[in-house]
Amino acid sequence: MKSVTILLIEANPDDRNLFKEYIQDVPLNSNVTLAKTLQEGIKQVEQQTPDILFLDLSLPDSIEGRGFRLIARKFPELPIIILTELDDVEVASKYIKLGAQDYLTKGEYDEKLLHKAIVYSLERKKMIQDKKEMEYQMLQAIVSMQEKERKRFAQDLHDSLGQLLAAVKMNITASTHSLSKKQQDAKKLLQTAIKLTDEAVIATRNISHGLMPPALIKHGVVGSINDMIEKINATNGIKIKFNSTIKEGRFKDEVEINVFRIIQEMINNSIKHSNASEIKIDLNKEGSRLDCFYQDNGVGLSKDFNTVSVGIGFKGIKTRVESLRGSFEVEDALGKGFVAKIQIPIHNG
Repeated sequence: MKSVTILLIEANPDDRNLFKEYIQDVPLNSNVTLAKTLQEGIKQVEQQTPDILFLDLSLPDSIEGRGFRLIARKFPELPIIILTELDDVEVASKYIKLGAQDYLTKGEYDEKLLHKAIVYSLERKKMIQDKKEMEYQMLQAIVSMQEKERKRFAQDLHDSLGQLLAAVKMNITASTHSLSKKQQDAKKLLQTAIKLTDEAVIATRNISHGLMPPALIKHGVVGSINDMIEKINATNGIKIKFNSTIKEGRFKDEVEINVFRIIQEMINNSIKHSNASEIKIDLNKEGSRLDCFYQDNGVGLSKDFNTVSVGIGFKGIKTRVESLRGSFEVEDALGKGFVAKIQIPIHNG
């Protein structure tokens, strides 16, 4: 059986010794690491995340449960079992609601209760991981299906409606050549029809390219973002500065498509809702992940964050980031602009 790694953060030496004595009698292959303070424990978790953390609530550098909240926020997937000196159901219930797996009262637990708490926490951790894996797969399937449908629709627009409009224009043009000088009014009407057909062809092409940008297929995510930003900057409206250290290489299709859509949606939100005049975007490869930093100088989105249009946009961004197993952090203060930090694990395509 695989060894279970356990970190005990406990200030009291007697309680540490008692824990080590009990854990030796627990029928599990375990490897226990000890920490005497909250800061020491956090450093150890950062270096190597254990399977289970036992946390003393009365640590000298943790006031009123600050240590639990800090660790739970920094390591949300780490199972934490509370060790408390008081058999207080209300206190225990409070920490269970905050995310603790279980609690043990010092001086009242033995190797049997310790074993039960460890087994329960490991089983619950596996259930949560399995559920998250299923959610990831469902999100990936949904996003992939949406992109396939976009691609199919874009191709249909180009192949069917685009070609049909081209044929209409060709026939109308041919008709104008057969009209006599006496039929000038009819010729003007046909020339107007040609102009409208040209506009319809351009609109169809723009819709098709919006659904599946050719630059994304040909040049990848950096090239497609550059192409999109050049078109926006040419409108003399909002100005976008885009920097990337990614010079060559391609990523998996789902990564390139979703990163492009995420940045596209954030730009759309800034244009529609932020009253920003400038946007700064950095996209870089750091080891085995993509880091995206996005910032505008607008009013911020705090007021509008829950409106239908903004809410739908950010739900879409969050869904795409989660489908790639990434993280999406927003720093938003009204009047101070909008900042987003996105990290996505990658493997080159």
